[in-house]
Amino acid sequence: MNQNRRINRAALVIILAIAVFGSTENSSVALSVNDQYRECNNSLGQEKHETRGPESGCLILHGGGSGKNISPDDPSFPVIEKLARKSIKKGQALNVVVIPTAKPKYKDSKKERETLKSIGQKALGSFGSVNIEFIHTLDRKKANQVSFCKPLETANLVIILGGYPSRLTKAYRGTRVHRMLDQVLKRNGVIAGASAGAIVQGSNFSRAPAGERGFGWISNCIVDVHVTKRKRQKYLSNKFEQKKFGSRYLGVGIDESMLVIVKQDIIEVVGKKRVHITNPSRSGSPKMLTLRDGDRYHLRDRKRLKPKPENPW
Repeated sequence: MNQNRRINRAALVIILAIAVFGSTENSSVALSVNDQYRECNNSLGQEKHETRGPESGCLILHGGGSGKNISPDDPSFPVIEKLARKSIKKGQALNVVVIPTAKPKYKDSKKERETLKSIGQKALGSFGSVNIEFIHTLDRKKANQVSFCKPLETANLVIILGGYPSRLTKAYRGTRVHRMLDQVLKRNGVIAGASAGAIVQGSNFSRAPAGERGFGWISNCIVDVHVTKRKRQKYLSNKFEQKKFGSRYLGVGIDESMLVIVKQDIIEVVGKKRVHITNPSRSGSPKMLTLRDGDRYHLRDRKRLKPKPENPW
């Protein structure tokens, strides 16, 4: 009798669990479980302790700028637009989603949206029409709603603005927004992030409390920004020497105004400054490598590649 009661009680718990968590409209639990083991397109890299880029699509990591305001004249915009338009048919509109959540002073007012939209139209409209929409919330329940995520269904370019990286991951990591961003890459779209928007593309943060993780589009990778300007050249190296990070991680430090373009397992550097690679070893000091404009690097094999004969940027 007691055994039957226990079985019936267990069955009731299962039924209630399905009833509560079966719907994905507002369920962060159902989506989180699906995302936690997957780390976007990079579950294979995570499991094998390899540093890998996304299987499809393109990532752009911008090292940040010294100014507080975004300028349509930023030299990174033509590069971003060229890469984004490769994912769509000729004459098709570029569907852009801007995520300003990292900015602590952003209030999501009509004026703020119009200002950002005007900058985007000027910066990204050289080759055709541009549609710009926004995703912003600090509420994880909202980040799991189908209606809230709708702009991401047709996006072929996502721009993640700078600020505080933890604001992005606390709001979106493991939610429907995160999963829809994964889908942008699977459709061969582009995700571009500046400063905090670059940091979150890696698997872990260098300056956050232990265990805080990024969106994982580059597996086993720690990204730092504003490197030379803020004298962080040796920051990642020192962290690896102190065994703060395991040898499976690769450090990528990006100077201001520099771009790192990631396609599958290859990164390409664009800009007049430098990108600093920290490749730790299991024993001894980590190896440091400096990349400049046109240089390429293989993430999984952890080695410099020959530059392309002509720089397309």
